[in-house]
Amino acid sequence: MKFFLIFLMISYIKINVENVFENGKFPYNIFNLLHIKTKESKVKKIIFFNEYNKDTFLLKESERRLRELGIFKYVEIKSSKDSDTIYINLKDLFTSSIFTSLQGGGGRTKFTFGIEEHNLLGKMIDAGIFYIKDYERDYLNFFYFEPSFLNSIFDIYFSNNFGKNYKAIDFSLKRPNFLFLKNFPYLNYQKIKKFRYIYEDGEKVDSSRFLYEKFLTGFLKNFNNKNWNAYGIEFEGVKDIYRKFFSLNAVYLLGNERYVKKKFISKFGEIEDIFIGWKIKIKAKTDFKKNGNEISFYTGLNFLNILFNFSGYYQNYYYKNYNFSLLIFYPLIERITFGNLFLFSRPFEKTYVGGINGLRGYPAYYFHTEEYILNQSEIRFFGFEIFKFFAPGFVIFYDFAKFKERKKIYFDFGIGLRVEFTRNYGFPILRFDIAFKNLKSKGICSFGEGQSF
Repeated sequence: MKFFLIFLMISYIKINVENVFENGKFPYNIFNLLHIKTKESKVKKIIFFNEYNKDTFLLKESERRLRELGIFKYVEIKSSKDSDTIYINLKDLFTSSIFTSLQGGGGRTKFTFGIEEHNLLGKMIDAGIFYIKDYERDYLNFFYFEPSFLNSIFDIYFSNNFGKNYKAIDFSLKRPNFLFLKNFPYLNYQKIKKFRYIYEDGEKVDSSRFLYEKFLTGFLKNFNNKNWNAYGIEFEGVKDIYRKFFSLNAVYLLGNERYVKKKFISKFGEIEDIFIGWKIKIKAKTDFKKNGNEISFYTGLNFLNILFNFSGYYQNYYYKNYNFSLLIFYPLIERITFGNLFLFSRPFEKTYVGGINGLRGYPAYYFHTEEYILNQSEIRFFGFEIFKFFAPGFVIFYDFAKFKERKKIYFDFGIGLRVEFTRNYGFPILRFDIAFKNLKSKGICSFGEGQSF
């Protein structure tokens, strides 16, 4: 008689979520007490693997999915060598705040006050309400984002700005673009209604009505597990102050999407996912009277420790607009990095450059242009974390721009301070810059949150 022993190996997924601070003493214990840790049940809805399908690629993509939410200090997913157990180790960031922000440039300021929570009830919900005194107008803003909305396959986002003679709505419902998921339905609606102000040399001289409304819905199907080879169809409708039109779009997405996990040198040592592949999306558009096309692409390259990101957008359908940018980061020595942004742009409509969005040594809204070239260069000196709370730094920079309507090339230079708050989600970097047009000119200050690029 033969005996057969059957061993059943039970698979487990063990999730460990650490609180914000390791130190349990005052005042760190107060922050830990106020913070609601991420729910394990929500983590299980976000990841792409389960007890019965633990492909290594799915583990890596699940780790990237959690990391890109920005609510964790670190994310680690690993398998056990001695058992069939997968360990998910997470460390929360403090995500609640009564938010106050003052930023500005070129002689103008923007004030924001509100309440925000980026991990509401530990369910990864990002929500907030703000009063914003912008460079041009005052308004209220409400936003809501939830990955895996109501435990579905969709991520949802909604934002509503409303004030006197101003309304802006943005709504999207889509499946996240992780290529192995195969099928990608999506829907997006945008509407902006406001007074558009007209400036001369930075001074407001007139205004006109502005309207832009867009509806987009479609479906994309990928035919490859490891790369993009996706076909789709979508319907798009656009309405502005001058006309309204629609298009039926045939969509093709091709690409090799790869990421490398390393210290992201545009900030202060945070570990992020660097895109080192390429993607190109092509749309053929028609309303059966007029035909057009739209092309967008994005490439990333890590060569000799230099990070290159090149992206572009081109559309020729009722309107012609395009935008091409090249971003370079090169670490000179430990914690000292050179960064450069080159931009060639023809936006959807004429735009203003100066102070708050480009040439830091000029007043805001100083240059009015339909096409321009902008270059910003910085050397960033990074500091180390102090008191487990913030890290200091400073930059020296140089900007120049060329506008289609002007023969002259304009430039500025200056120095800036940086402070990164290392344990709080929505407050990563404070920035203060002072820029000069020449050695004899008066300095113009700009300040706010985040790096200039």
